[in-house]
Amino acid sequence: CLFVLNSESSPLSHRAKLSIRLIAGLIEAKMTLAKTQHEYYEALHFQNMIVNNSDNFIFVKNHKFEIVFANNAFLHVYPADQRDKVIGYTTVEKYEPDEVELFLANDKIAFAKGVHKCFETIAFPNGEIRTIETTKTRFGQGEEAYILGVCVDVTEQQHLIQQFEAKQVELSQFADLATHDMRKPISNIHQLVDYIIEDNEMNFDKTTH
Repeated sequence: CLFVLNSESSPLSHRAKLSIRLIAGLIEAKMTLAKTQHEYYEALHFQNMIVNNSDNFIFVKNHKFEIVFANNAFLHVYPADQRDKVIGYTTVEKYEPDEVELFLANDKIAFAKGVHKCFETIAFPNGEIRTIETTKTRFGQGEEAYILGVCVDVTEQQHLIQQFEAKQVELSQFADLATHDMRKPISNIHQLVDYIIEDNEMNFDKTTH
């Protein structure tokens, strides 16, 4: 509420009323803007809380392949002294041209087709070698195009799959060996019985048969 107190008993002039309406409009607009800004920062804080508490590596690149956003999980694959060279950089500035082309190939596909998904085994800057499933999705903000990258670490799952496949091979080899070991004596017994029958068939009674 906006109260205007007039020290004189005479009514306000038309010009004074217009001035008060203008002031009231400005106050209302400023309060609306403050509310909108508060809601924006709350939404931004909530978004950052979600992405920064995710174990997935999340990043955003612009059309120049520069990283404009990266969550904590992504930043922490870089040694502490290199993290200030992530946001605003492509992270391949020191690579050879052919290496850059190879590194950015999937980004270019995502920009061209809208989405790209792949499995990659990557040596991270912190020295770890991890297998990740990466999904890169193009999105627009005004006339600017970006790609959102979400990398899920599947190193442990891949390790378990490899262990399972190795056990399957071992089991198959054991089954083949066991089958051979059982088949040989059974075959020998069968052959021996055939010889006995062949030599003595005329002398066998029903009970012997």
